[in-house]
Amino acid sequence: MTWRAEAISKCGLWLKTYSHLNWALLDQAMLSGVNFLTAVLVARYLGVDEFGRFAIGWLCVLLFVGLHGAFVVSPMMSIGAKQAEDETPAYLGAVIVQQIACAAAAFVLLLAGVWLLGDLFPDWRIKALALPIAAATVAYQFQEFVRRFRFLRGAGASAFTNDALRYGGQIVALFFAFRWTEMDAANVFWIIAAMAALAGLAGLFAVKPIEIRGDVLRAVLARHWQFSKWLAASVAATWVSRNLFFGAAGALLGTAAVGGMHATYTLLGITHIMFFGLTNIIPTNAARRVHAGGVRALRPYIARVAALVAAATAAIVAVICLWPAFWLELAMGAEYTPYAWLLLIWGGFYLVTSLQLPLESGLKALETTRAIFFADLARAVFGLAAAYPLVQHFGLAGAVGGVVAVACLRTGILLVVLLRHLSRA
Repeated sequence: MTWRAEAISKCGLWLKTYSHLNWALLDQAMLSGVNFLTAVLVARYLGVDEFGRFAIGWLCVLLFVGLHGAFVVSPMMSIGAKQAEDETPAYLGAVIVQQIACAAAAFVLLLAGVWLLGDLFPDWRIKALALPIAAATVAYQFQEFVRRFRFLRGAGASAFTNDALRYGGQIVALFFAFRWTEMDAANVFWIIAAMAALAGLAGLFAVKPIEIRGDVLRAVLARHWQFSKWLAASVAATWVSRNLFFGAAGALLGTAAVGGMHATYTLLGITHIMFFGLTNIIPTNAARRVHAGGVRALRPYIARVAALVAAATAAIVAVICLWPAFWLELAMGAEYTPYAWLLLIWGGFYLVTSLQLPLESGLKALETTRAIFFADLARAVFGLAAAYPLVQHFGLAGAVGGVVAVACLRTGILLVVLLRHLSRA
């Protein structure tokens, strides 16, 4: 065999061995790229004030997407990976029941919640967004369930195709809508809802086989509840602690300030290509290592992936923070350059949070999610106490700096708790 043939053979073997990783990273690269382009289009065409209004609505979507992840997706990726093949149909049937219940609850609660926000902050003009926000959230949850199930079953190519339909169609639809019609934040949410629903329906045929059994349903719901109760509470605490600062900025500084914060946060969101891609891999691999080799097999894996993720994040942050105004104007437009200095603070946030995925994955593999809740509870308490005075006295610097502070607090708690559990092994 010649050296060329040997090299091609080794390359083919590598691609086959790590196909799950390759598809996950390729999928996330596409997804994050489209999300970035979506933010660019919305920011450029709507302007700072309307973009801030969209950002406030998007925070509502993310709350219920996060809760859906805690109750449905996260336990499915960790506990579902441990199911024997003959147990999968009944397990999947139970998970689908959870999926439907979460979607119905999200729709009702969002309609009521957004209307209440409209009464509390009439300057935000957010009441008109209630129905499109609720529809976008339910469709988002539906398609997210379909794609993550495909990753769980090792069908990365199928998951990528489904995401390409949703996110590719979304960016094309938004581009032509902005070119041909007058758009506002409500129209953007309707387009997001339509493309997510279309992709979810197209991928639904792959979610099989399904079996509904009462005994399995009760058992799975009970096990998922034990897994998710602290995780869901931590999601709520996370949302409160981080988004309190966005809310305080909106209440004290106006929706344009929220638009500036969200634009700079989004620009560094290029790191999400790595973060979210690895959410399809690290939690499942960590759970399998515990299942196969016990806690001792988990320790070196978490240390290795934490070092790699942190190093990659530092490289990305350095490139953007060396020329913040240039990158922000190039991506969002000159209207946003007065907010370029915020990128320097957001860089610290992304460096700290890069460690959280490996740490959380280790705790989830051990099915010890209570620590995640207490970490998020601690930063929620800090956020509740500090958000208003920080924004009142330090403006946008206080808002973004407060988000960094709560990220440092959470990462430190997760690290201490995981090290304690690993040292007992």
